[in-house]
Amino acid sequence: MKREPLATTNRNGNIQLKLGELILFQCFLLPSSGSWSKCASPNYATKSGSGYYIPCACSQTGLLAVFAVAAPTPPDVPSYNEIRLTITLSSTSTPSTAQRSTLIDRLANATGLRSTRFVSTTTVNASTLQSTLRPATKTDDLVNNYAIQSILRAIGIDGGFLAYDSVKITNLTYEPILRVLTNDGYARKIIVNIDASFSTILGTANTTAPLVAAWSAAMYGMLRISPFRVKNVLVDRGVVFNFTFTLPYDEEQAPKISAEELSIMLQESVSYGELDLASTTGAKLSISPIVDGQIVILIPLSKSSSLVLILVITISTILLVSGLYVGGAVLFKIRSDFLLEEERKRFIMVDPATLHPPPPVYPADIPAIDYE
Repeated sequence: MKREPLATTNRNGNIQLKLGELILFQCFLLPSSGSWSKCASPNYATKSGSGYYIPCACSQTGLLAVFAVAAPTPPDVPSYNEIRLTITLSSTSTPSTAQRSTLIDRLANATGLRSTRFVSTTTVNASTLQSTLRPATKTDDLVNNYAIQSILRAIGIDGGFLAYDSVKITNLTYEPILRVLTNDGYARKIIVNIDASFSTILGTANTTAPLVAAWSAAMYGMLRISPFRVKNVLVDRGVVFNFTFTLPYDEEQAPKISAEELSIMLQESVSYGELDLASTTGAKLSISPIVDGQIVILIPLSKSSSLVLILVITISTILLVSGLYVGGAVLFKIRSDFLLEEERKRFIMVDPATLHPPPPVYPADIPAIDYE
């Protein structure tokens, strides 16, 4: 039985070792005297024919071996932002829409990324394209830094990465797309409209509790945030899906994303069809785009507002008491005047003939007269 050689020598004199699968490797050499030392080799084996090989370029002779090693540190890119990819091609003619689509499909296949994560692919000039890499939204998606590492590995193969026809990718650069934020530090209430009747989504269920649980899990799972950041979830007639993005809490793992940015992330995800909501029967539902008017800023009463409120209540109380006192005094005066007037009228209407003369007045201290 003929066996394929485990090692071959290319025309540059470098040794290529055959490997069983595509993982991270490093070539090492053990000379006749000394210890293991690294040989020049790529991080990953590449497919050739029916197997995977890794070239090892060593400066001396000895025992050659290949070991699986820890993966290199991925590039430092934010996990929750879109990444703008600038792709340079070995082309002198502007690629067509179909050719751009072929490039994205081949890049997705080579990296294990979903092709739907590449959006807004446009032509800058004949040799340059730009595409936007969406953040991870599925449980099996690579986060941004490992996705970029995978893309750079794919296009860095010997001979170049074939994009379409005979055109290859010669270079790729990337930069995060930062969202424009006000950083107001407030929570957000979100109103999501579903294009379906209430009876359709509810089915035979007599409560919205299953929908509240399922839709909440789908939403914070898609955004990859803590369930504790989502409060006051309500599914109501309309059909309306309401909830509140709360502020980051102390124990939350970094990065601590503001409620403002979460609301913008949800807007983006709905516009790209990344939020999957289903009825109680499992039917996928259509979600209307979220406009700015459906995002409500929840501004709490500040300390100064509380003081103003206390001051207003105090002044209002004083004015009310004063008003009651003045009103009572006025009523008392009116009543007194009325009684006096009634007494005057009664006195005038009395008949003088019925009046008794006043009693005589006798002097009290007149001395008695002695007639003797």
